[in-house]
Amino acid sequence: PCGTITQVGGESSTGKTTATIQMAWNIVEPFGPEAYVLHFDEERATDYDRVSAVTGVPIGEVMEKYRIIKPPNTFNSILEQLLAVCDDKEANKDKMMYNTGVYDIYGKEIRYFVPTVVIIDSTMAITSDSEDVKDISGLTSAGRETIYRNKFLRNMMKFIGEYNINVFFINHTANDMDLGK
Repeated sequence: PCGTITQVGGESSTGKTTATIQMAWNIVEPFGPEAYVLHFDEERATDYDRVSAVTGVPIGEVMEKYRIIKPPNTFNSILEQLLAVCDDKEANKDKMMYNTGVYDIYGKEIRYFVPTVVIIDSTMAITSDSEDVKDISGLTSAGRETIYRNKFLRNMMKFIGEYNINVFFINHTANDMDLGK
């Protein structure tokens, strides 16, 4: 459903990114060029050839609807880009909305924003811009990043439903808690 966050987790090289690319493409594909994927590729493992191979779509079409954003990315920079997506949708409602084919109780057709899919690959590689010493003093690196990740999620939850943004977090599973994973 629109405005949801999905976590895709697993061990390295199990197909998490490949599956997520296909899911993201399936969400935006039925819509025009206004529907697109923002893929924050902290793993440096995705390029347009890979997306084309996974989706079976010619690279030219992929490049119209799929944007790969290479590192460095931070929680703040990703949030800023998501807010820019919302601003663009709000400013261009006529072309950024579609008729759902569903009618409300008054017989008026319900319109909704076209989907935007965000892939964050991988969540553990995203860092914060700066540290708020008052909030995080005395915490481990993992503790600090947990605070920033939670703030990011809280801020994002305020608008992803309204603007039909689906977020996929890709995470690697690890058994070594000493590394803060």
